[in-house]
Amino acid sequence: DDEDLEVGNPTTQPVIGRFDGSEDGFGDETKGDPYLGALKSGLLRAWEYPEILSDVGTPVGCIHLEPDGTIPETVLREKSGNDELDDSVERAMRELQKKREADPKPVPAHLIPKTRKWICYRMRV
Repeated sequence: DDEDLEVGNPTTQPVIGRFDGSEDGFGDETKGDPYLGALKSGLLRAWEYPEILSDVGTPVGCIHLEPDGTIPETVLREKSGNDELDDSVERAMRELQKKREADPKPVPAHLIPKTRKWICYRMRV
């Protein structure tokens, strides 16, 4: 309440926007982060790919991660050209989604901006 001081603009914390699905981010861009490493490990543990397949292509699976750690939706962004391989990636993403629904792991504050876009993984055999 000092009348001699100029009135300034109030300071506010930046607001992180909602997920709109218009951007993709790739898991390899955040390599080394323990939280995202554990997320990728969970996906890979759930992935049972057909071992008889040769390298027929690289499907790209994407997840929508919420700040509370749940995964409300998944999408197979790019197909490999092999139905069995693509199906195995979709099953793995659904399995990770179920596990996160049952036991969500909240996203650390420094990663909250990453939850505003798809997190995608190139699933190489």
